[in-house]
Amino acid sequence: MNEIGEYIICGVCMLLEPITVMIIAGLIWRLPPNYMDMGVSYKSKLAQKSPESWAFAQFYFGKTTFFTHVVILVLSAGISAAGILLRLEENVFAWTVTGVAILQTCGILVNILSTEHKLKKFIGNK
Repeated sequence: MNEIGEYIICGVCMLLEPITVMIIAGLIWRLPPNYMDMGVSYKSKLAQKSPESWAFAQFYFGKTTFFTHVVILVLSAGISAAGILLRLEENVFAWTVTGVAILQTCGILVNILSTEHKLKKFIGNK
């Protein structure tokens, strides 16, 4: 396969994570699972304290994760397109892909920390 084809495949792969996370987060946000359900949901000790904290955690985590990953998707697409159009050297493009993967991972971690912080406030106000 030629070099540009490999770059395009890498670029498409960079978009899979934010798209997948957006779909899952959108489902958690718009169709939250029942209290303590075994399905895909935001689960933590604080979220499981009560049905109210569970509902709050699903809504908050789903919504913030969805919108965070909209931004990450746009950044990933832009970086991927720039790398392809500028025909970056292979090792530079590889480091760029690594940087995008780190950005995508940090997006999830920031949303988890944010949700836990908001849950503490939510539970404290009750």
